[in-house]
Amino acid sequence: MSAPEIDFLFDILASSVQVKEVSVTEWASKIFDDALNPLQLIREIIMADNMDADDVLFQMKLNPWDEPLEFPKFLTCVRRIDPSFSEGQSRALYDKI
Repeated sequence: MSAPEIDFLFDILASSVQVKEVSVTEWASKIFDDALNPLQLIREIIMADNMDADDVLFQMKLNPWDEPLEFPKFLTCVRRIDPSFSEGQSRALYDKI
């Protein structure tokens, strides 16, 4: 489980409410099956650092008015958030978005 998933589960278990059922929809919105998915890895970094859209753009050294990114520049930008991202992970992420 990732850190956000653990936090969600802890909040449920530690709540002051006597019994709280978690619906499948609520669970699926918080718990991700594919923890090694490159998109999920970036999501966790952004959530862990409490980054908003402006923070992400600043970290990637991008502006909202920039042209759409080709893969080489995308790879550079992703590595500004997480230098350990491989080219393969970045390609999978690029193809997904």
